[in-house]
Amino acid sequence: MNPDALGTALRAGAAWTAAAVIGHFVIFHFARVEHRARTVTLLFTLAALAALWTGLLLDVDRWRAVYGVVVVGCSFLLYMPFYYTVAASQSVQLVIEVRAAPHGLSREQIRRRYPVQETLAGRLETLAWAGYIVGVDGRFALTFKGRLVCLPFRAVKKLWRLGAGG
Repeated sequence: MNPDALGTALRAGAAWTAAAVIGHFVIFHFARVEHRARTVTLLFTLAALAALWTGLLLDVDRWRAVYGVVVVGCSFLLYMPFYYTVAASQSVQLVIEVRAAPHGLSREQIRRRYPVQETLAGRLETLAWAGYIVGVDGRFALTFKGRLVCLPFRAVKKLWRLGAGG
C-alpha cells in the first residue's frame, strides 16, 4: 500500500477535477455544444472514474481511492452553480452590459435588450423540451419528471424561506 494513500487519492481527485475544468473550457471554446449540462456532467464523471483508476494504479487501497472520487464529486457540486451563474444569469449579463456602455443604460434600453415576453416564452419552451412541463388547453402543467425535480427544490426554498423567485 502507498504510504501516503490518502494524500495520493486527494491529489488525484484534485488533478482530475482540474482536467475536467480545462476540458470544459477547451470543448466549449472550440466546439458548439448542444447539451451543455450533459457535457459538463460527463467530463466530471470521467474525472471521477479517472481519479479512482489513478488511485488504484498508484497502489492506494480501495477505500482511500474513493476519497479522490469524493473530491471530484464535491468539486462538481461547487462548479455547476458557478458555471450557470456565468453562463445563464441575466443579472450578471446586465451588469456586464451596463459596465460596457460608456454612459450606462436607460430603462428603455434595458427593456429592449431584455424583452420579458420573449424570455418567458423561451424558458417555457426549454422546460417543455426538457420534459418538465406540458401544455394542456392553453395552460402549463408539470409532468411526472417535473414534479420529481420540483420536490427537493421546493423543500429547500421552504426551509430557507426564499419565497417566490428567490
